[in-house]
Amino acid sequence: MHGFRDSLDDKQIANVLTYVRNSWGNKAGLVTPAEVAALRTATKDRTEAWAAADLLKLPVSGGDAPSVVPGGGALSPEALKEALKKLPADELKALLQGLGN
Repeated sequence: MHGFRDSLDDKQIANVLTYVRNSWGNKAGLVTPAEVAALRTATKDRTEAWAAADLLKLPVSGGDAPSVVPGGGALSPEALKEALKKLPADELKALLQGLGN
């Protein structure tokens, strides 16, 4: 999500990715803010757009975090869905379009 590197924090990106990984019949684990932070650091010098093949190579364990982490951790897919519903339509559209790139 290079396009959102400067506009979304680690928690927000983790929440969106978790939602996508658990929507449309998918059943995957959570993406944690710590995983996003690690990938952000590892790819900080990347300037080119991400291709699907590049994304498939990224290590995402998405496994052991609970559905809701008290004190500001990752949201459950249901909670994220509700949070996304509260975004203005233009922001949500831009966010989802960025996921497709």
